[in-house]
Amino acid sequence: MTVREALLTLLKVGEKKRDSTITRDTIVVGVARAGSEDTVVKAGSLGELLEYDMGNPPHALVFPGKLHFMEAEALIALADAPESVRGLVE
Repeated sequence: MTVREALLTLLKVGEKKRDSTITRDTIVVGVARAGSEDTVVKAGSLGELLEYDMGNPPHALVFPGKLHFMEAEALIALADAPESVRGLVE
């Protein structure tokens, strides 16, 4: 399953259950081909990652919770996360 497929599935389930826990504004991190020479790591809103081409699988999907300030800075620097991830710092 790709990151996009997983996100679409989660959105559909949320809509069906009328649960607004996961929305298009939720911050997520997609990882493709971890450990290979062509690894892709992209952080952003769920809506952004729906449109982002992660390339071939295998893919992984991460929903970050509260972050250490260094984790937030790493996501911004290394995964092109929006500045809003600083709002997840505990």
